[in-house]
Amino acid sequence: MGYLALLLDSIKCLPYDHRGFLVKETTLKIRISRRRIPRALSTHGALLVHRTRKFIEEVKKERRHKADEWTRREAEWQRRLMVDLKASIGKMTYDEAFRKLGPAQMSVVTGSQVIAVWQSGRVRRKWFPVAAPAILALFPHGFRLELSFNETTRLVTWNYSEW
Repeated sequence: MGYLALLLDSIKCLPYDHRGFLVKETTLKIRISRRRIPRALSTHGALLVHRTRKFIEEVKKERRHKADEWTRREAEWQRRLMVDLKASIGKMTYDEAFRKLGPAQMSVVTGSQVIAVWQSGRVRRKWFPVAAPAILALFPHGFRLELSFNETTRLVTWNYSEW
């Protein structure tokens, strides 16, 4: 039967740089025999799968790095807040707290004591593609900061909690 000269214009090779971004699109032109068509398709398919997996791994790595960096910055902010609040007991006034932290979400006046509350809450979504439609789980998290001031509006106690 002999060889059939076949020009495969439909197989595309997508060259990526080291971060997985597309550099340029080139068309792969191959002259192959009829018996080698499945092998050529599987070889180039495997190459495409390898590049896709590598790209996905890089994206996951970058996301983990961003999450770790955010966690580190959040921990540093909490540490600085704790140190500042410990040093401010008896010194910080309500007006200074207002300037530093902004307006409180809630202020409660009980007798000669003022309790100011700052809080922030977020909802993190997580998709579980178990079946169609995927399952969505919501994870609420945030923080609450309570500052108690005495009758002279000086900081007496503070409480920081996360959920």
